[in-house]
Amino acid sequence: MGPEGINNISKMLQVLPGLEKISLRLIECNIEDQELEVLMEGFRGKEHLKAIRLDLSRNNVTDEGLMMISECFKELKLIEVIKLELTK
Repeated sequence: MGPEGINNISKMLQVLPGLEKISLRLIECNIEDQELEVLMEGFRGKEHLKAIRLDLSRNNVTDEGLMMISECFKELKLIEVIKLELTK
């Protein structure tokens, strides 16, 4: 997918007002922490978001990336469900 694809997903998330549920399957996309940071920017300010399914299986996300995910999602107060997959 590369950085450009992740950037496009992030921009799409930013322009979708009232988004309540999202499922992203980004399996084997060679995502590293830098791309993950860009992706998390797309989730910022999504106060209506209630459910997230994010599959990042077989990517290159480190503990630092997991901290970015945690920091981003803890800002979203209405979240009821988060399903995160990070298998290698």
